[in-house]
Amino acid sequence: MCLPEEAGVVVRGSDLVGLGTSWSGPIDKMLRNQVSSEACCLVQFTESLWATPNIQLTINPSQTLDTDMLWVIAVLRLRVAI
Repeated sequence: MCLPEEAGVVVRGSDLVGLGTSWSGPIDKMLRNQVSSEACCLVQFTESLWATPNIQLTINPSQTLDTDMLWVIAVLRLRVAI
């Protein structure tokens, strides 16, 4: 999950915005180094219902040599506390 409750920047009330990035170098030197980034937001609708829209980008994915960029867009991820 992009944002635990104790991380991120508070935007409004209990809503959070977060950014993350990573770099990794594979053990196999024939593969490329990759950079991954993620932007997400945690929006609390009720005391027990959160939504987390999220966008992820991987540049030079190590295991996929036929593409230079991979995008993942998670329009809506819900979390319910019971």
